[in-house]
Amino acid sequence: MFHAYFDEFPDAEILFADISIGNSLSIRYSLHRSDRVDNFTFGRVKRQFKIGLFDFYQMEAVAELTDQIDLYNETYDSFGDSGLRSTLGALTRGAERKGINHWKAALYRALSRNTEFCSGGYRKLLVTGS
Repeated sequence: MFHAYFDEFPDAEILFADISIGNSLSIRYSLHRSDRVDNFTFGRVKRQFKIGLFDFYQMEAVAELTDQIDLYNETYDSFGDSGLRSTLGALTRGAERKGINHWKAALYRALSRNTEFCSGGYRKLLVTGS
């Protein structure tokens, strides 16, 4: 396990959120080793995530998305796809201040890169609530 005071968590992007939009919107978190992270350190990270962090992050992400739905709606209605992508980019930069591998930073990076989400797919949140 990483210790908050004695260990330095990798400062390379290794936490990813995968966004899938079909009849509903789903979020899955995963780890991918960066060339900037050695195998030993990445192994430690993977072991730490086995305690249920992916499920916790997913629940937090759903809550975050539903909390922000009005922002997405107003931004999209006023500025379209590019406006929403820009807003998501700003939210990414804000979340990355907590760390590049913070669950919120990974979420907003994935959302800002997801064409379907930015072109109105976020509205699936209104229908399903998940």
